[in-house]
Amino acid sequence: VLAAAQDINLDVAVEPFPLFPAIGGFCNGLLCTWGAVPMQYTFATTVILIGNTGGSIVICILYRHQSLVRGRFKFNELTIRLMQVAIIVIYSAPGILSFSLFFDGTRTDELIDNYAFGDLAWIRERGNYVLFVRSVELVVVLPILT
Repeated sequence: VLAAAQDINLDVAVEPFPLFPAIGGFCNGLLCTWGAVPMQYTFATTVILIGNTGGSIVICILYRHQSLVRGRFKFNELTIRLMQVAIIVIYSAPGILSFSLFFDGTRTDELIDNYAFGDLAWIRERGNYVLFVRSVELVVVLPILT
């Protein structure tokens, strides 16, 4: 179910295109072209789905590990549920926080006009777009957390 939701989100709803080395991107999906949902929320939804897919893989590995373990090393049901919640939060929170804390819609056009590594004016013709201010938290801390 999660893989189908992620596929629908990435291929139909959002269709995100990251821009490297710029910290940002644009999208051409249905949610982006209709303009019903702000850009930071569409990208946050994408990050939630990708993070939950990674968290689900870790949870499957945890279940496999617990099926092989015997005795005192086996976790009880409450501990497993708490670990599931913690894994989902750990995999989803950095991306969601980065989109909510580091997004400044008023600076996006300024960042496009003053981009140091080339001309990004073409992005205005591609649909909805977003760029983030390059900061230590976004470039160093976020990749470490994810």
